[in-house]
This record gives sequence, C-alpha cells and structure tokens, in this order.
Amino acid sequence: MINNIKMNIRFKDYQFKRVKTMGNNPVIYLPKTWVGKYVSIIPMPINISDRLIDKCYDPQLEWYELTVESKCIINKTVTEGGKIGRVYVPKEWIGLDCLIIESPKLENF
Repeated sequence: MINNIKMNIRFKDYQFKRVKTMGNNPVIYLPKTWVGKYVSIIPMPINISDRLIDKCYDPQLEWYELTVESKCIINKTVTEGGKIGRVYVPKEWIGLDCLIIESPKLENF
C-alpha cells in the first residue's frame, strides 16, 4: 500500500485540468503556450479546487504556495497536438483533476 506524500509546493503559474480520454488514452489538454515545458502533474484530492489554489496566491512574493497530499507525482514534457498541448497520464487518473506546474528538469537525481 502506498501512503500519501505530503508536499509543500511553490509555483508561479499553474493549470488545473481534468484528465479526459482520447480514444483509450488518458490525456490532459493544455494551452499551446505550455508546449515544450517540462511539468509536474499531481492528481488532486476532491477537496482541492482551482478556487482554493487561487486563494493561496501571495501578491508580494508573486507565487502560489500550497500544501497538499497525493499518492504520486509524474513529470513529463508537454507535447503539441494540433492547436493545443497535451500530456498523457496513467489510465487510473481518468476523471481526476490535476495540478500542472512547470518544474525544473533534474538529472542524476
């Protein structure tokens, strides 16, 4: 059994999107401006919404700060798909809301 990971995260910009299906593939659609960005994707608990995230914004520091628990986090590069960006995620995530934030690409970590 995997326990939840408690994270305190700070980020400048985010997307809050629901995982949808494209054929049999679970996908998150993102604005084209996110194409090429390396992102962290975190499935959110049911009690977290984009409105709650917006309340976590600190205008003096110009970032969001959020403490959240999740079972996993994945990192991917947003690819282009027509006029939008997209990332593919595990099938178990279909219907979940996810927080997507830009993250540094760590090598040899």
